[in-house]
Amino acid sequence: MKSDLLQWICCPACKGDLALTVAAGDATTVAEGTLTCAPCGHTYPIVRGVPRFVAHDGYVKTFSYEWNKWSRVQFDPANGRTESEETFTEKTGFTPADLEGRLVLDVGCGAGRFLEIASRWGARAIGIDFSFAVEASQTNLGQRPNVDVIQADVFHLPFRDEVFDIIFSIGVLHHTRDTREAFLRLPRHLKNGGQIAVWLYYYTDQLYNRASDFWRRVVRGWPNGAIYAFCWTLCLLFSRLYSQPFMSRRPWGHLRRVLPVNTHPDWHWRVLDTFDWYSPMYQDKDCSPERVASWCREGQLHDVEILSFPTSIRAVKDVENTRPLIKALPDLHNRRLVVFGAGAAGVLAFEELRKMGLAHQVVGVCDNDPAKAGKAFEGHTVTPFAALARDSYDHIVIASQYGLPAISAQLRDSGLVDKQDFFSIGFVENLGPLLRLARQDA
Repeated sequence: MKSDLLQWICCPACKGDLALTVAAGDATTVAEGTLTCAPCGHTYPIVRGVPRFVAHDGYVKTFSYEWNKWSRVQFDPANGRTESEETFTEKTGFTPADLEGRLVLDVGCGAGRFLEIASRWGARAIGIDFSFAVEASQTNLGQRPNVDVIQADVFHLPFRDEVFDIIFSIGVLHHTRDTREAFLRLPRHLKNGGQIAVWLYYYTDQLYNRASDFWRRVVRGWPNGAIYAFCWTLCLLFSRLYSQPFMSRRPWGHLRRVLPVNTHPDWHWRVLDTFDWYSPMYQDKDCSPERVASWCREGQLHDVEILSFPTSIRAVKDVENTRPLIKALPDLHNRRLVVFGAGAAGVLAFEELRKMGLAHQVVGVCDNDPAKAGKAFEGHTVTPFAALARDSYDHIVIASQYGLPAISAQLRDSGLVDKQDFFSIGFVENLGPLLRLARQDA
């Protein structure tokens, strides 16, 4: 624990000031000690540099196992990739300039995958987790002078009000007993004008959702090692099979819906993500943008912006209520659209556009695969992006979520502007509900 942390934390029980007693460490970094609340008498230990505001890991024991077993698999400095940084940018919309010099809270830091990025970008970064994943996060990042890791419960946070410039939570709150309540615990700790970004599960495929819930009920009572062996076996049997193109088509695609298995190129990442899907006690998969935006209204959060990956939202705390609830959104009706992607993702994109009454506005399809050029796809001839005349379309809809970062970079390099000239299909899907909310708020 860094000594300057004391100015921002308080007793989670009564919000009283905490007195620090150092048993091991020095004036700037505390390795062992206690935090004592004078008003209510509660004492909280500091163990291996981590303040512990909970005595156990409750309903998140599987995450304690997961992040200590795979503590560095998704850690960019360890694996030599930039995948976590790309995911962070995609799901929060933040840039290094947004975070530099800011006080930032990572809610559900796990092994420190995104906390590492915030600290590397120059933030004074604090990560909390209910699970013993804090051990992995502290090992990975505790030596950095701008990082603190805390074990705490999101429903009883040990922070003073209005201290953080930025709060983010990526893939965590939907694993609590009440996603809405967990979300609404955060804004009080955000400064007025500060920003919050979250990514939450939103899956509309009910067969997929029911199958997920069924399997989690089956394995819930198993030891963590047995769940790991189950997931390892699933990956061994199905991950290569699921990577084959025909598995995206009916009827084969139904197997992926009832028995999901991650297909990441890295074997360890593949097993980790599969374990992460099957093992949690709680898994709220109905966090629609409309639902999350309504929580923002409750939490005095405005300028809600839907990002490319559903449901990723960013919002600003506005206690004076001077900003609109929903940030200005584009209206795609009567606009000429090009679908970027002539594979399985493109088929799904066309299905969504038909549901929204926008498919007839598609004037072209492009793809980066030279083998697809000139072929017919959904009534259009596939064209390389470079061959598209800019005056032949108004907006591009990117079909692939997996290829979204690379394609977005390609379009930006060509001079197109994100959220103005091009959108992900996930963003387009969410326009309808958010436009309705915006009209209600006007």
